[in-house]
Amino acid sequence: ISEKSCRKDSPFPKHPGIDQCCTLQGHERKLCLASLRYSADELPSLLEPTNEEICTEYTKNEKDYAV
Repeated sequence: ISEKSCRKDSPFPKHPGIDQCCTLQGHERKLCLASLRYSADELPSLLEPTNEEICTEYTKNEKDYAV
Protein backbone atom coordinates (compact mmCIF):
# COMPACT_ATOMS: atom_id res chain seq x y z
CA ILE A 1 0.00 0.00 0.00
CA SER A 2 2.86 2.38 0.73
CA GLU A 3 4.21 1.91 -2.80
CA LYS A 4 0.76 2.51 -4.29
CA SER A 5 0.36 5.62 -2.11
CA CYS A 6 3.54 7.12 -3.55
CA ARG A 7 2.81 6.50 -7.22
CA LYS A 8 1.97 9.52 -9.39
CA ASP A 9 -1.35 7.86 -10.30
CA SER A 10 -2.22 6.99 -6.69
CA PRO A 11 -5.97 6.66 -6.08
CA PHE A 12 -5.52 7.95 -2.52
CA PRO A 13 -6.03 11.56 -1.48
CA LYS A 14 -2.97 13.82 -1.66
CA HIS A 15 -2.12 14.97 1.84
CA PRO A 16 0.39 17.53 3.08
CA GLY A 17 3.45 15.56 4.12
CA ILE A 18 2.95 12.58 1.81
CA ASP A 19 5.74 13.72 -0.52
CA GLN A 20 8.17 13.75 2.40
CA CYS A 21 7.07 10.24 3.43
CA CYS A 22 7.58 8.98 -0.11
CA THR A 23 11.27 9.93 0.00
CA LEU A 24 11.74 7.32 2.74
CA GLN A 25 12.13 3.59 2.21
CA GLY A 26 10.70 0.42 3.72
CA HIS A 27 9.44 0.47 7.29
CA GLU A 28 10.20 4.19 7.75
CA ARG A 29 7.95 5.05 4.80
CA LYS A 30 5.12 2.91 6.16
CA LEU A 31 5.33 4.50 9.60
CA CYS A 32 5.44 7.99 8.11
CA LEU A 33 2.37 7.35 5.93
CA ALA A 34 0.52 5.78 8.86
CA SER A 35 1.12 8.90 10.94
CA LEU A 36 -0.63 11.20 8.42
CA ARG A 37 -4.12 12.28 9.37
CA TYR A 38 -6.96 13.07 6.98
CA SER A 39 -10.08 15.12 7.51
CA ALA A 40 -13.46 13.60 6.70
CA ASP A 41 -13.72 15.94 3.69
CA GLU A 42 -10.55 14.49 2.14
CA LEU A 43 -11.73 10.88 2.24
CA PRO A 44 -14.10 9.35 -0.29
CA SER A 45 -17.52 8.28 0.88
CA LEU A 46 -17.62 5.12 2.94
CA LEU A 47 -21.01 4.11 1.60
CA GLU A 48 -21.33 0.43 0.79
CA PRO A 49 -21.19 -0.07 -3.00
CA THR A 50 -24.05 -1.84 -4.73
CA ASN A 51 -23.58 -5.35 -6.10
CA GLU A 52 -23.58 -3.90 -9.62
CA GLU A 53 -20.81 -1.42 -8.72
CA ILE A 54 -18.73 -4.21 -7.20
CA CYS A 55 -19.09 -6.36 -10.33
CA THR A 56 -18.29 -3.45 -12.63
CA GLU A 57 -15.11 -2.54 -10.73
CA TYR A 58 -14.05 -6.20 -10.54
CA THR A 59 -14.44 -6.78 -14.26
CA LYS A 60 -12.44 -3.61 -15.04
CA ASN A 61 -9.35 -4.97 -13.29
CA GLU A 62 -9.68 -8.41 -11.73
CA LYS A 63 -6.00 -8.70 -10.83
CA ASP A 64 -5.80 -5.54 -8.69
CA TYR A 65 -9.41 -5.41 -7.48
CA ALA A 66 -8.68 -6.65 -3.96
CA VAL A 67 -5.81 -4.20 -3.57
